[in-house]
Amino acid sequence: IFLVFDKFKTRTSDWSTDGFIRSEFEEIIKSNDSQRAERLAEYIKTNKQSMGADIMITDIFNLNGVAIVSSLKERVGHSEPLEELDEEYRFIRAKSASYGESFVSALIYEDEPGHSEPLWHVSVPIFSLKTDEAVGVMTNHISGKKFDEVLTGEFQIQAGARTGNLPFVGRETLEIYIVNREGLMITPSRFVENAVLKQKVDTEPIKKCFGENQEFSGAYKNYLGKEVFGASMCVNDKDIVLIAEMEKDEVFSSLKEKRNQTVLIVGLIWLLSSLVIYWV
Repeated sequence: IFLVFDKFKTRTSDWSTDGFIRSEFEEIIKSNDSQRAERLAEYIKTNKQSMGADIMITDIFNLNGVAIVSSLKERVGHSEPLEELDEEYRFIRAKSASYGESFVSALIYEDEPGHSEPLWHVSVPIFSLKTDEAVGVMTNHISGKKFDEVLTGEFQIQAGARTGNLPFVGRETLEIYIVNREGLMITPSRFVENAVLKQKVDTEPIKKCFGENQEFSGAYKNYLGKEVFGASMCVNDKDIVLIAEMEKDEVFSSLKEKRNQTVLIVGLIWLLSSLVIYWV
């Protein structure tokens, strides 16, 4: 999970240092040249987004929060109150950040043409080549499916591992998922359809993390009301909790099997011993 975050933070920071993007964006702000903005958007699509299919949209906002350049034409001119931009894209923090410093924001649904899936975001400041002052904020809108691939093992298999999905082999109730600060699942459920940003999770690990800033391991009832054993990891700067859990009965099933085998073996030994003693 951390590798995925770092991958896209590094990529977004790298894009923001591109001299052509920096100089062109500064000139576009001064001249308000819409054709130049379209050419810069095409440059980003051709030379940047082509290297990573997971980055769905790239915006460059001015410091007032207006999208001046976007790889999705319909978003040019998009604007929201700064508080909303900060909640969605970490805009306020990004525009006052240091050179190359990037920020990850929450997974949200965006009502954009052709992009009905949840997207999460990485924002980074754009600095002037002439004055070394921030002139804008670049935001990459990234597909949430990448985390689904990590948690199911598909990401690991694509990277060359043979056993990416090994944790799930023979474990019917094992589930690994991520929950946000609002208590909503932001990765798919194995047992509930369309759970992303819809399935509420108000279990002990969630309460511990967001209420007491503590991680949790032990027994509890999961979001389906079933007894499980689980463990959590709080990722405070991303406002998420990573949870792995499995139903109690399945956890103990191997122990029950060993117990039954032991009882059977002891019973056979006792029977054989009794027969030997009787024979003697």
